[in-house]
Amino acid sequence: MTTEDSQPIRRSGFSSRDPEETTEFFRQMYVDNHTSFRDVGERGECGVRSAATPTVRADRVRSTPFTVDITGDPLGYVLFGQLQRGSWKVHAGGEQARLGPGDTVLYPTDAPFRVTATDFDFAVVSLPLRRLGALAAEHADLHSAELRFESMAPVSAAMRRHVTNTLTMIHTELSHSDSAATHPLVAEQLAHAAATAVLAGFPNTSMNTARASGSGRVPPAAIRRATDFIEAHAVEPLTLSDIAHASGVKPRALQAGFARHHDTTPMAYLRRVRLARAHRELAAADPTAGDTVADIGARWGFGHQSRFCARYRRVYGCSPSHTLRT
Repeated sequence: MTTEDSQPIRRSGFSSRDPEETTEFFRQMYVDNHTSFRDVGERGECGVRSAATPTVRADRVRSTPFTVDITGDPLGYVLFGQLQRGSWKVHAGGEQARLGPGDTVLYPTDAPFRVTATDFDFAVVSLPLRRLGALAAEHADLHSAELRFESMAPVSAAMRRHVTNTLTMIHTELSHSDSAATHPLVAEQLAHAAATAVLAGFPNTSMNTARASGSGRVPPAAIRRATDFIEAHAVEPLTLSDIAHASGVKPRALQAGFARHHDTTPMAYLRRVRLARAHRELAAADPTAGDTVADIGARWGFGHQSRFCARYRRVYGCSPSHTLRT
């Protein structure tokens, strides 16, 4: 599935029994490191399968029966994951995490680390640290540069499940050959979901900071600038910070202004505009020329067809396929 506004998902694979070759691959893929193998049998092997959009990447790192030791420099980006099989031990920043199957971990972004792992299958997701800094600045009185993570373990069992569900969803979506994440808006939503899960799921400095009040009257002109910006750029991957910057007010203030003037949030208003654009495109589309509900929905950020159909029916009283056919 490729259209003019789509971006291919980059998929790659690696497999080796050679420590030097594996070290070099991990250095290029993750961070400068040293890797050594122990107890390697005849079938000993380390492999990685990766799928990435410009905004988020999902990797599956596996080994057959042997032990690997890795020492690495600070990552400088966000990487979290769940161990599927085997054992995985991480030392970093004075903290140690011992993982068994089903356990979840967030790697420190600013500290060297040491890993010892045996016979493992590890699913990870990575994204730029700036994504979380911007999200923290939107929702708390915290400059993005002040964001620090304080533990590798989730804050609670409930949040561990949420992080795991988000990780699984991203891996599942990016694994499909016809993934909707080839559309920039869907890819952006995956990255936002990952950033939100990490920021809510692992202890960090934004949790210790007073929430921005959003107090102060927002001029109607700022709300108009925001709505005009949304209307003009709805097809692009927008964040709350993007809209706030265009309106000339802070994100929390903009949210308060939208609640007052439109009884909604800026991002909900954006979704409403995108649904209207999808409706317009469906009405003008030609199914005999290959136009589909799934492709049009994904182009406007609705990657899950069942949810798109349900939302569309609530607003327009019919299914999107009905609009496409008539």
